Amino acid sequence: MSRMLLGAFLAALAMFFFGYIYWGMLPTGQMGFERPADEAALTEALRAHLPTDGAYYLPGPPPAGDAGAMEAWTANHAAGPIAMISVRTSGATPMSPVLFASGFVHMLISCLILGGLLFAMRDRLPTFATRFAVAAIGGIAGATYAHLGDPIWWYTAWDFGLLKWLYDSISWVFAGAILARFVRSA
Repeated sequence: MSRMLLGAFLAALAMFFFGYIYWGMLPTGQMGFERPADEAALTEALRAHLPTDGAYYLPGPPPAGDAGAMEAWTANHAAGPIAMISVRTSGATPMSPVLFASGFVHMLISCLILGGLLFAMRDRLPTFATRFAVAAIGGIAGATYAHLGDPIWWYTAWDFGLLKWLYDSISWVFAGAILARFVRSA
């Protein structure tokens, strides 16, 4: 169990540093983002029309059971534009220590969950290769479900979804290799 905990910590550390490289040092950190024509005007419009923290979908879904509203929503949805906007009205300090610590804890919890799965299955996964395959494929499956569904169901941009999928998939390959090394048969 202690080897699994150490492996999860090191796997999360590998994910964290890979994220720094992928999002902070490589061109991938700037890819997938478009710039609005007038950012200042859009920011003011967001403050005026989206005054509370939350996720907004445009056109907004109609009230349940209102056939007229559903018909109008369907026409507006077909005509576009469609947008999904996540709003945090108070802003945030970019690259803050709290942000990085929270992100690392998120990665650690994720690695503990996958490490726990490998630990529970350790007698059925006797080799590094079998443990690595389960961890890496499980991580890639999770990344596929989490990131490639958004462009399908919410009409978000495919390029950004693919960038997030690629980052998570590679991260889980790294984490899977580390976890597979530290979680062994009893």
